[in-house]
Amino acid sequence: MPRKRFTEEQSIGVLKEAETGVKVPDLCRQHGISDATFYAWRAKYGGLTVSEARRLKVLEDENRCLKQLVAEQVLDLQVLRFVVAKKLVGPKAKRLRVQIVLHQRTYPHAYPRSNPPRRPVAAPPVVALGNASA
Repeated sequence: MPRKRFTEEQSIGVLKEAETGVKVPDLCRQHGISDATFYAWRAKYGGLTVSEARRLKVLEDENRCLKQLVAEQVLDLQVLRFVVAKKLVGPKAKRLRVQIVLHQRTYPHAYPRSNPPRRPVAAPPVVALGNASA
């Protein structure tokens, strides 16, 4: 049997019917949902109106976006701390450090979030800047 998707309005409508005194098993059979689905809806939407449920959904989406922004900012801070953690001696060391940072930005899953490694596992090769006359 294909899975049905109910909107928040429909879920709240089913909960309102249950509040009027209809038995839960009969209500679930009538709408084609399981008892577990009904009780999950009641835990999530119990006592909410349709407008409050819409507002809840908007707030959850906004919260998800903000959490993603915070995670990106934390990653940026870790990379910056890694860059300034050690005094760079010359231009070659600076170029290498920039390449390490770019590698970390490209492959963030390869580096732990808590403490970036002091020496990268596999640093990209140093590319000479300028014209290469051969």
